[in-house]
Amino acid sequence: MIVSSIVTVGPSQYSSIPSLLNNAAWDYFTLGTRNKNHLSKAILWVKRAIDLKPMPQYYDTLAQLFYRMEFYDEALLNQKKAIEMATQQNITDNELKSLKLTEQKIKDRTL
Repeated sequence: MIVSSIVTVGPSQYSSIPSLLNNAAWDYFTLGTRNKNHLSKAILWVKRAIDLKPMPQYYDTLAQLFYRMEFYDEALLNQKKAIEMATQQNITDNELKSLKLTEQKIKDRTL
């Protein structure tokens, strides 16, 4: 006997995937790894999250991963994108301050 079924996955089932990808990439960053292969994979994950659902927090993660890889110009570019998006979305003052602080640390190379 062969039993088959079809599962339909709608947009609501995909809504958490960008967040999961970003969180996994952020975990690599916060664990402090300097392994370029691991960081490269994390960058791919967060880029996919951005493709699926662009959010300032994802650009912030990407910026910090680029910084860890010593791609400082890319880090700054993505942090500026995070700030620009955050400003347009009217996020809280504390979140915006945090993004700007990270931007300054990237510029000063003290992140």
